[in-house]
Amino acid sequence: MSKNYNWEEVFWSRVDNNGPTMPHMDTNCWVVTEGFSTKGYGKLPFSWEGRKSHRYSYYLNVDQNFDRSKQVCHHCDNPPCVRPSHLFLGTAKDNGQDMSKKGRSRGQKVTHCPQGHEYTKENTFIRKSKARQCLTCKRKQDLTNHMKYYYQNHEKSKQLLRERYARKKASQCA
Repeated sequence: MSKNYNWEEVFWSRVDNNGPTMPHMDTNCWVVTEGFSTKGYGKLPFSWEGRKSHRYSYYLNVDQNFDRSKQVCHHCDNPPCVRPSHLFLGTAKDNGQDMSKKGRSRGQKVTHCPQGHEYTKENTFIRKSKARQCLTCKRKQDLTNHMKYYYQNHEKSKQLLRERYARKKASQCA
């Protein structure tokens, strides 16, 4: 005999309304207390659209007909949070822009390259991929690549000259 669960009650029984208040937020988070994904998001104890708690909370409290192709993002940047006022619907681009605006994007807080040179306006090269590169390290790498190319081609030129000279000498002797 199967039990008929009230999944909404099950969901809310796993939520703590006294979660942390994130530094850039005025209200505290409502956090899932059990069942987490490897990335820290709350997981539902039942099957519903990938089992993500914040999506289910958005569905229950904001819009039951929301565009399922969109992401449910966190204003609070706290993955287990399910507080409806902390959630917003957006694209991956919207989520990335929100992250950048708050200074959380990858490498945004990095002020020096791995070799210790500071990223300044004068010492920073922006690649086609939009990634930063230290100009001091880039120049060093470019010089190394140039020397490798020169050395490889110089050796080839010397070898070609030796072979040409040997053929010429062989034809004179014959």
